[in-house]
Amino acid sequence: MPRVHITHPPEDLELLLSRLDSSIEVSTGPDYPASGVEVIVSGRPGKDIPPETQVIIVPWAGIPEKTLALVRDNPEIRLHNLHHNAPQVAELAAGLLFAAAKSIIPYDTGIRKGDWSMRYQPSRATLLFGKTALILGFGAIGRHIAQILKGVGMRVIGMNRSGQSAHTHVADELLPVSALSETISCADALIIALPQTDETHNLIDSEMIAALPDGAYIVNVGRGPIIDEWALYEALKSGKLAGAGLDVWWKYPADEASRTHTNPSTAPLQELGNIVMSPHRAGSVIERTEGWLTALADLLNSFARGEEVPNQVDIQAGY
Repeated sequence: MPRVHITHPPEDLELLLSRLDSSIEVSTGPDYPASGVEVIVSGRPGKDIPPETQVIIVPWAGIPEKTLALVRDNPEIRLHNLHHNAPQVAELAAGLLFAAAKSIIPYDTGIRKGDWSMRYQPSRATLLFGKTALILGFGAIGRHIAQILKGVGMRVIGMNRSGQSAHTHVADELLPVSALSETISCADALIIALPQTDETHNLIDSEMIAALPDGAYIVNVGRGPIIDEWALYEALKSGKLAGAGLDVWWKYPADEASRTHTNPSTAPLQELGNIVMSPHRAGSVIERTEGWLTALADLLNSFARGEEVPNQVDIQAGY
């Protein structure tokens, strides 16, 4: 009988239990049982994990650094995560691109004040049909983004660590991230869906941004520090970039009291009119709970049945 412990149980725990094989025994709470736990569901399980632990499941996509360090110190433990939020994150990425390219926010702001003047000015909107989108990160999220953008007639180049995938048909071309320097100049839209690692920190710096075509767009649904925030600010302010859409940031509220007055960057991005800003909510949709618990149940059932558990994390790469 597999024993699973969930450190932060979902509000709808009964829904999860209803989808689990009857052989699975579940315990919950911040404290672990004294023994018998084989699977831990926790983003930050701590160092006091039971000695029988075989699998840790992080119930979201990104892996906290301390959790990676824990598993690297205990290589007999397998680490897995969930990709249930890929469709909704991809949809927001596309929405940010469309909003930026069509200048929806400035138009909306003006007409709310009764100001129609922008209707009679040269258009700020960009046609995406026939343009090239470069998607950095071609996992579940990146592939969903590719499908959406190909649906509106964009040419899509996907990039991942190896330049290989079982889903090469989703993009027009698939390349390794190592080819970024010589490829970025063809990207009318750069979409970032990478995890944050030592290799991806500040990957998109001033040099990379300068290599983009004038009037390009950047969308980030990966992690904020993948982009140099001041390089992004200067490129948006100068008009080198036509626009950007961000759902991930460099600064977050430190506590509940600071949630109403924390700027998301040390650069004054909020002062610019050509950026669309979202408070890291891409994965949050009305249907989130059901999709999340179904994905978690699928992983736990695979373990209970002795099947290969999907979404195993490469602990050296960090994703």
